[in-house]
Amino acid sequence: MNNKASNPEASASPSTTVTDAKRPAWKGPLALVLGTVCFFLLFTGESFGMTVAYIVVGTCFLLCAYLLSRGQSLRRNWSTLIALNFMPLCLSTLVMLLEQRTGAWTQGVSAVVVGLTCSLAGAGLAALTARH
Repeated sequence: MNNKASNPEASASPSTTVTDAKRPAWKGPLALVLGTVCFFLLFTGESFGMTVAYIVVGTCFLLCAYLLSRGQSLRRNWSTLIALNFMPLCLSTLVMLLEQRTGAWTQGVSAVVVGLTCSLAGAGLAALTARH
């Protein structure tokens, strides 16, 4: 007996499942804006110390990636992650090129690493919770 014919859920295409739903159009521009806001939190947090600033930026990226990725699998969510990290990558490159301080390179690279790591962790957490 054919199980696919007797079970209509098994014959559904993968594109109709909840976890692989198409990404709404508003998530891309929102991710660009949130990525820029999260990155500028680094500059406002510098007055409290760089460790605190990195913790705040990492938390912001983790929460943004988690909230933007809810209900989607990790492989379908790459465009949102790229949009979230595009502006911080460009802005940190600009900061590293324009600032004459020697610590600008270290802070720029550290900001990008913290942002990328925490946004991937947030998307992974969203994908993990979507499976359960």
